[in-house]
Amino acid sequence: MKTYDPSNWFWIVAGNEAQVFSSATGNYVPATDPTYLAWRADDTMPTRILNETELGEVLADVRVRPQRAAVLDAYKGQHAKRMTDEVQTKALLWCINEIRTLKGEAPLTTGAAIRAFLKELM
Repeated sequence: MKTYDPSNWFWIVAGNEAQVFSSATGNYVPATDPTYLAWRADDTMPTRILNETELGEVLADVRVRPQRAAVLDAYKGQHAKRMTDEVQTKALLWCINEIRTLKGEAPLTTGAAIRAFLKELM
């Protein structure tokens, strides 16, 4: 069995065993994929995960960027959520809102608006 390496791991998402998510490619591969079968050769098992949102959050925690759109959205959302709590982000947001005010635009005030803004930057 392999030691967990999130940059080279496979997940079964939502119980679908016909395909697995590969962190190395950032997307799904069929369960018959030669790279996956070679990875499994020592009886290492893929991790079962509830859904793509949860997978995106897991990948965000270990900074492995996925390619798959739904997983990438959750990845960005997790980073944006975490960033809104950081002091540097709060200072940057103050600067952004000053610029938005000078341009005659409404400041970003809600958590959802701030997260959406940060996700667009990713």
